[in-house]
Amino acid sequence: MASSVRYIIPLGLRCTTAEAFKKHSLRRFALPFDWLFLSPSVIVDILSTNFTTLLDPSHYTKVGMSGTHPKVKHAKYTQMVPGAECTFIHHDPTSSDGSAYFDRTVSRFNTILEAADRKLFTLVCIDPSQWDLEGVKNIFSTLKTLTNNFVFIVVNLVVKSGSSGSSLSFHDQSNDCELVIYNQQCIGMNTGQHFTNPVDQDHLTTLLMFPPSTNNSIRDPYKFNLKSITL
Repeated sequence: MASSVRYIIPLGLRCTTAEAFKKHSLRRFALPFDWLFLSPSVIVDILSTNFTTLLDPSHYTKVGMSGTHPKVKHAKYTQMVPGAECTFIHHDPTSSDGSAYFDRTVSRFNTILEAADRKLFTLVCIDPSQWDLEGVKNIFSTLKTLTNNFVFIVVNLVVKSGSSGSSLSFHDQSNDCELVIYNQQCIGMNTGQHFTNPVDQDHLTTLLMFPPSTNNSIRDPYKFNLKSITL
């Protein structure tokens, strides 16, 4: 049986992934990808440049408000996400508080990469225009150059399909690094933060946190023994 998962790292593409772990009290701290508008190609670039381009204030332009949250466009990354108006929506990187927030989350992220402990990276795609299989594989390849001992679970949502279910669409393993991709059929929609039908939320939870251990499974169920990072 694989060792216990000590760190959970949501990689986007929207807020759904971080919210799922928060709902089940499995979110120990904030991380840099939690609340951004992303695509696989953006994630690869951010990882490859160690966040320097993402956190370069010369790329920031405020483009309005979403409720009480400012929307901040990134000159390079926003245009790489189909349909996106901005990159930052919950934390304003142009403010001193927002800048400090991202500095802390990036420090945590890099601390996790350096750890030998088992890690669970996750990504959920809610928009078919943003689905990019080769981009997801590139994320996996990039992560393997930065860390080890991890599983990367990816769920591609098919919303308003009229039924709830899932299927394994791709699996790759290299030593102690594993990529698992599911297609999930959803009864309702996803707002980017939550599902409109609770059945769909429960199904995603199962895929991300409690994979089956029956004979047709590719791995044992996860055991969570999460660490905290104080920064």
